[in-house]
Amino acid sequence: MPDESRMRVLMVSPAYPPDRCGVGDYTCHLAERLARRGRVQLGVLTASSQAQRESEGPELLHASHGRVSAGALSGAIRAFRPDLVHIQYPTRRDISPFVPFLARRIHRLPVVQTWHEHYSECGLVTPANLLGLDVLIHVRADLPARLPPRIARCLAGRPVLHIPNGRTIPAVVMSAAEREDERRRLSGGRPIVAFLGFAYPNKGAHLLFEIADPERHHLLFVGELDPGNDYQRAILETSRSGPWAGHVTSTGYLPTVEAGRMLAACDAAVFPFPDGVGDWNTSVNAALASGTLVLATARDEARHGYDAERNLLLAPCGDVGALRAGLAAHLGSRRAARPHDDWEDIAAQHEKVYANIL
Repeated sequence: MPDESRMRVLMVSPAYPPDRCGVGDYTCHLAERLARRGRVQLGVLTASSQAQRESEGPELLHASHGRVSAGALSGAIRAFRPDLVHIQYPTRRDISPFVPFLARRIHRLPVVQTWHEHYSECGLVTPANLLGLDVLIHVRADLPARLPPRIARCLAGRPVLHIPNGRTIPAVVMSAAEREDERRRLSGGRPIVAFLGFAYPNKGAHLLFEIADPERHHLLFVGELDPGNDYQRAILETSRSGPWAGHVTSTGYLPTVEAGRMLAACDAAVFPFPDGVGDWNTSVNAALASGTLVLATARDEARHGYDAERNLLLAPCGDVGALRAGLAAHLGSRRAARPHDDWEDIAAQHEKVYANIL
């Protein structure tokens, strides 16, 4: 029987673990923490047929055919009887653009949406989507400033709230001897320069071949490189020929703890994003928490330079030379790992949003 004393929230995320999707991972961490805190009765509507419920986790409702359709949402609402609907955008699986409109206008439920990308990158926000919105949560602090004027006007009068992203990869504590053993196994003893995450053009993964030195370094791509993807196939081809042959490792998809071990073992993690990084980027946050040297790009000129406390060097977007020089200057620097769990605070902020809307 439903517990009438608790808020009932139906979270909608087409992707969910074991899907390989950052937004799906985020949704899982948030949903499980909310469920454990006990103030919210939580259900998750997902199109991931392999998603499994944890013993203390949220109730999972499965949409068929690999997508969340309007019909799937209506069925989940009838089955779960939520007080509000919370939709995550975008994921690697499909969602009908009419889902938020249906939840708000037909089922008369408040709708919260979380946007994990900027509006121009999201690709799933339509007029119907904006009609189905009571509160907007964004993980990228600069999202409001980068909204097109017409979208900003559509959102006028509705709460637009920034709740930072959380790390989905744990910080693994590793001794110097353990790191040396791992380095010998992976690179024969060469310093390891890593890239973590999905390798796409908007993340500049190919630039690692220009930033690192094939005579000195070993490149580690922590994540899947698919030969069926043109961009990733080019990375694989570069890694297997010329001066980089024998000095590049691709791990394939890893469980989160293993990905954390790779970050703890490497000597530097590089994120040469053409558009810069921010507090929303879980890969960068995981690398910083591991204690390894992190080199990345930033749009804000005031942030450029080396921050010894965080072991972080930020360079102008597109400045490969600055990243190369930073790697040479600071390679080998390390600080203690910081395994702080930020999901408790993130969950508490969401509970306040839910309580205020009901």
